[in-house]
Amino acid sequence: PESPFRTSLTWLTRLFWSFDMFLSCITGFVMNDGTVQRNLAKILKRYLLTWFCLDLLVVGVDWLEIFSDVESTGLGFVRISKSARIFRLLRFLRLLRLMKMRDVINSMIEQIYSEWLIIMVDIGKVALVIFGFGHLLACCWYGVGDIGTHNWVAANDLKDLEIGHRYFVSLHWALSQFTGGMDEFRPVNMLERIFAVVVFIFAFVTSSVFVSSLTSSMTRLQIVTSYNSAAFARLRRYLVQNKVSQALTVRIKRNAKHILKEQQNYLPEARVELLELVSEPLLKDLHFEIYAAT
Repeated sequence: PESPFRTSLTWLTRLFWSFDMFLSCITGFVMNDGTVQRNLAKILKRYLLTWFCLDLLVVGVDWLEIFSDVESTGLGFVRISKSARIFRLLRFLRLLRLMKMRDVINSMIEQIYSEWLIIMVDIGKVALVIFGFGHLLACCWYGVGDIGTHNWVAANDLKDLEIGHRYFVSLHWALSQFTGGMDEFRPVNMLERIFAVVVFIFAFVTSSVFVSSLTSSMTRLQIVTSYNSAAFARLRRYLVQNKVSQALTVRIKRNAKHILKEQQNYLPEARVELLELVSEPLLKDLHFEIYAAT
């Protein structure tokens, strides 16, 4: 149902993405050689060849919905209900904006300098994608169960429950598909059975991808933290074997921790292998920015 909050949020997103189209026409971009392209003609050409069609489709649907509501004011109830169903389906096109959010998220990650924080962001992205797929599957599962009278919603007496309760029941079913499914709510007709089989196959494949991605991120996190832990373990073992006093042990460990922290804060250029692949003009700009102040 419509509400002032939902209407305001809809207008806010509509105006935001409309203004984003204008900004995309005048915002420079970084080229492969590291230079920033500020030529308006080339910026516009790049935008027309990449995101323009998608933006025009999604934003156009948003504004077309407004004009359709105005024109349908004097129409009959049947015409209005048909128009509402059409635009309810067209609203799914808004999900295409998620494709553009990938570049936005990657740009934000490029501003992070902590390797540990980058790994945690990667883990958070996987969790967010799982929840997003779960939300879509939950909506589709409830939609399939709302067709006809013999369905899983009616079989479990969920029709009279609050909308929030029904949503979380569907979300619970959808998320459980990534771990093998659940027996609490089962399909009761052929359409639901077919949908459940398709979802199970999809969830089986995607869950394997998610698990491998999480395993990779956790391995990277372990590698980042394991070196210092192993070094301190060897130091502690050495101090114990040589019966060093407690007071001196504390001083040595604190000094070693301070030195390690200083080494992490200062990374010499010789240890950065990728800088050998960077073009000479970019290296000159890098050295100028680093050493100009000194």
